[in-house]
Amino acid sequence: MKKLIVLVLALFAVSVSAQSDEIRFAVISSKFDFQRDPDQYGLNTLTKAYFSKIGFESYLDNETMPIEASTQGCNRIFVNVNKDSGLLTTKVVVEVKDCRNNIIFTSKEGRSKVKDYKTAYNEALREALQSIDRPALVNSPKVTSSPKAPAAPAAPSTQIKEIQVSKPVQSEILHAQAIPNGFQLVDTTPKIVLKMYKTSELDLYIATDGVSNGVVIKDGPVYHFEYYNGEELVQKQLNIKF
Repeated sequence: MKKLIVLVLALFAVSVSAQSDEIRFAVISSKFDFQRDPDQYGLNTLTKAYFSKIGFESYLDNETMPIEASTQGCNRIFVNVNKDSGLLTTKVVVEVKDCRNNIIFTSKEGRSKVKDYKTAYNEALREALQSIDRPALVNSPKVTSSPKAPAAPAAPSTQIKEIQVSKPVQSEILHAQAIPNGFQLVDTTPKIVLKMYKTSELDLYIATDGVSNGVVIKDGPVYHFEYYNGEELVQKQLNIKF
């Protein structure tokens, strides 16, 4: 099974490399910093619906996503909403980041003077979202890769390139907290270090640390986070306490 997973990861890397400029997915935070609860006032669902409307395959970050949305590549953007301070006015701004954590777009400030919080936040967010369109995000120079000179056609080969493997160890204990469809791993800060989502295979999870995306697998009593850093396969041992 381990060899199969490594082969799958290698195929992911080749596939994503060829399509890294195709921004298909929008991943929306399920709980913005100013919210007490996930999707409070329906703001996260509203944001997801808007990004779906302008042509993205949109998911909240606590939802199960397709495998191609959780691979090493720039086929997705990450969406957050920030609240600006205001005494009598509710103000929000939508912030969009690429897969390298670069801010690629900030919406216009949405405002509302309605006193009811739910109405005010929805009104302000709708105004901010209206300033966002797909071309502005897909054509951002920080999202698209630099153009490369065409390479000469290579002769067919039946050889498989040897995979370079790095094996760092996570010595700090990470506490597993249940989330919809999986777990989030939290350190002693507490800070969320990794999110891992269940698959149909026992002890195999789709995982992301916010920068790198891959899989978490259980090998005997030990868990590993496996992902690609360029062409190098990284197998990071995790010290998880459930």
